[in-house]
Amino acid sequence: MRTRQILIVLLVATLAVTLLLLLWAWTGGPGGGSGGPISPSPASPSAPLPTAEEALGLAKEAARRWQMDAQLVGVSATWSRARRENLLAGPSGWSFVFYSPAAGEIQYVGVGSEGASLGRRFPAPTPLETVPEEKWQFAAADALLFFLASGGERYLRDHPSAAVNLRLGAEAGRAVWTVLAVEGDKEPFIVRIDASTGERLP
Repeated sequence: MRTRQILIVLLVATLAVTLLLLLWAWTGGPGGGSGGPISPSPASPSAPLPTAEEALGLAKEAARRWQMDAQLVGVSATWSRARRENLLAGPSGWSFVFYSPAAGEIQYVGVGSEGASLGRRFPAPTPLETVPEEKWQFAAADALLFFLASGGERYLRDHPSAAVNLRLGAEAGRAVWTVLAVEGDKEPFIVRIDASTGERLP
């Protein structure tokens, strides 16, 4: 039970931080060490947002212009007042996290319909576990459908102000999707999925 409580706290914190970082990425952040906007493959303003899998290529290109050894740590997206329709339509943007062993730093990259932008950069106090990209087989859209079919749609119907955070991260060498729905201080609803097999995890 204590492990579940810790997980809930961490996921709620991730939701809040992701919202702030997405805002930072879209506005380009202040100058200095945070890195300026970078659009390796800009799209037209009316272009649709790429899927998470399509956005990965843009994010990697931007990250490797920062550090050639940049490795994927995770990807996330958030929806406020989430509904089935806007979940399946996609988020307003994707937030990627990369780690450079050589620099010992973490770099955030935002991807929207206009391309990729470097966001905040932080020192990494310890080496980070990275996502093995070959184990990212279960698409973000499929993870959202799984969440909806596993009780998420009912939760959103019963909690009309709920926000949803979708995150892909590494856990003990495997890639795991975590979908968190939460409304205020109410009990959240969490679904975890193995990104290699599509199997639901505890």
